[in-house]
Amino acid sequence: MNIAFAGFRHDHIFGLYNTAKGNDSFIVKGAFEADENAKSQAQGLGVDFNYDTYEQMLADNDIDIIAIGDYYGIRGQRVIDALKHGKHVICDKPLCTSLEELDAIEALCKEKNSKSASCSTSDICLRLKRPKR
Repeated sequence: MNIAFAGFRHDHIFGLYNTAKGNDSFIVKGAFEADENAKSQAQGLGVDFNYDTYEQMLADNDIDIIAIGDYYGIRGQRVIDALKHGKHVICDKPLCTSLEELDAIEALCKEKNSKSASCSTSDICLRLKRPKR
């Protein structure tokens, strides 16, 4: 599955990024970060950025999953926008900050047959590192 990353504001997203890069089941297609300070820090930790805007990332038809690690207040809209584009979403917690966003996310998941998960992305890292049975 092809995965891209939007927002590098919390340590969990770095763990998921590095885990995905080391997992043969995923191809990391790229990353986007709007904040120049956060982008510079992430680049120093080995993140390769190739999208200038979130909209550019959403328009990439090769992406199956978008992992969102942006700041709390923007996550809900980022998730909604990704779902509108038919992407699956992995999002650091909290998924959103309002019941209206949660209702929209639920409706879009059903409409687009997409999946959205909000959890500590470190939990996902542990599952991805688990040996196959």
